[in-house]
Amino acid sequence: MNIEYKNDIILAHTQLYVLTTVDINQKLSIYDDKLFIDETNQYIQPLWRFCLNQNRHSIYLFLERVLGKYINDIVAFKRYNFVTGFEIETRRTLTKDIIAFLNDSKMGFLNLKQTYPEYKLLHTLLDNFRSQIKMHYKNDFRP
Repeated sequence: MNIEYKNDIILAHTQLYVLTTVDINQKLSIYDDKLFIDETNQYIQPLWRFCLNQNRHSIYLFLERVLGKYINDIVAFKRYNFVTGFEIETRRTLTKDIIAFLNDSKMGFLNLKQTYPEYKLLHTLLDNFRSQIKMHYKNDFRP
């Protein structure tokens, strides 16, 4: 099995883990190539986010990069031919992790869309990601 797919998928789950917990109107920030909930004091948060370039466009670019790579990795992983028992068991385990992450992050995607209702570019990115996931994991993914 190409271990690179596995490592990249696990890395994406780490980078995007906050999507499983984010609520409506919580701002996200990027630190060390990973998303976090920005818990800065509400009075200085706008200035702090401006100084660190943690705006909605930066979050969009991060999501576009990570989600694009993630979808490519899980599609390639799904198409990979597994031969040995170890590879088959690894595939089973990683597939469960992918499905669990996708189902757990579903609410985070909706919350992001509600946090930025006028940001149509972000909505399009998230909707396209969801439709690609459904296309490749239609039997596993709960809508």
